[in-house]
Formats: sequence, structure tokens, C-alpha cells
Amino acid sequence: MADVDRLISRLSNDKGLKLRDDQKIYWDDRFKRGGEIWGEEPCAAALEAERIFKSHGVSKLLVLGCGYGRNCLFFAKKGFQVVGLDISTVAIEMAKVRAKKESLSIRYIVDDILNFSLDEEVFEGIFCFNTLHFFSEAERERISDWLIHLLSKGGILVLASMSTRDGDFGKGEKVAENTFESKKGRPIFYFNEDSIRDLFDKRLHIKDLREIQEQENHDGKAHTHWIWFLSGARK
Repeated sequence: MADVDRLISRLSNDKGLKLRDDQKIYWDDRFKRGGEIWGEEPCAAALEAERIFKSHGVSKLLVLGCGYGRNCLFFAKKGFQVVGLDISTVAIEMAKVRAKKESLSIRYIVDDILNFSLDEEVFEGIFCFNTLHFFSEAERERISDWLIHLLSKGGILVLASMSTRDGDFGKGEKVAENTFESKKGRPIFYFNEDSIRDLFDKRLHIKDLREIQEQENHDGKAHTHWIWFLSGARK
């Protein structure tokens, strides 16, 4: 993986990669207004991920786009050493309060994924839920390389991202291929099987790739999203 490591080193020093103010403003405002938007329980993908991580002996786990920490809390209660990262200061402060209240030791970091921090750390597992689809094609390539860089040899990535099968696909302004902005400041890329395989086939031994349904209840209504669920081990 020497080529990937060199790429990450270059990207980490790229002065053009800055905390994305538009995204930080959007998510800080949303958490200020909505609080624990998706409730206190972990997402369905986290329940499956926990079983996968345990079966591979994962102990140190990174949760990307962790929000206010509902999935971090779940993993910590299951015995994992958890690090959570999110762009929203508001969400991370909420997460810290919950962790302290429940006497759980979770390390939280406010940062943009595109800053490629944590480069000196190695994780046996990474959980990335409904985060990658907020980035452009070039950014997704960079992030996927960074994720593999952070994994130990044979380390496990579990990732979930929006599918073209989802009911919101095609809603709002089209800003790029399979990318729509239904809410101002929040464009979403919807994966099909080819696009998610193209991103990870060379980086992972893919063990599981399928579409699943994720139940949500926010903004005053219960609804279901179709998402791609991927798990794989670093090559």
C-alpha cells in the first residue's frame, strides 16, 4: 500500500483542503434546530456492523460522520475502543455530554474528513454510515484511499451510503451524475452497484455488498431509505 500512503501524505499537506464551511454551517444549524435528529438508538447498519467487527476480533474502532454519537455509544457499550469524528461542533458537544452521562470513554474529534487527520493512528475497524455520499467524485476517491490507509492489514471497513433505489433519488437540483441537492447546502450522491464497486474493489476484499432498508423518523415523519451496505477487509 506504499502508493496509497504517498497519496495520503500529499493530500494531507494540500493547502487547498480546508474545513468546508458550507457543510459545517449546514450541520451545526441542523443539530441546533433538531437536536438528536435520528433518536437515541443505533442505526440498523450499526447492529450488523457490530456482529461483523466482533467476528473479526476488532477492538479499536473509528466512527466517521458520527454526529451526536448514537452509534459511538452503542459500540462503546459493546466493548469497543471508540473514536468518533464529525464536522459539526454542535453534534460533538452533544456526543460528549451523552458519553459523560453514561460514564463511557469515547474520544471525539471535530474535523472535516477532507483534512485527513489521524494519519498516525491505525484502526482495526472503521464504521462510516451515510457520510460518503455528501462528497464529490474526486473527494470520494481521496476519502476511500484515506480509509484504507487508516486500517490495519486485514482491518475491516463497514460502510453504508445512499442508493439510486432510494425514494429521494432524482429529487431537487441535479448538480452532477446521480447527485441531487434536495436541501440547500446538502447535495447527495446516490450509489449504484457499479459505482460502489469501482470505488472499493481495488482497495478491499469485499465480503458483503447489498442494498438494505434503514428506517428513520425525523422531520415529523417516519420513512425508509434504501442504502448500500458494504463490508470488506483491507488488502
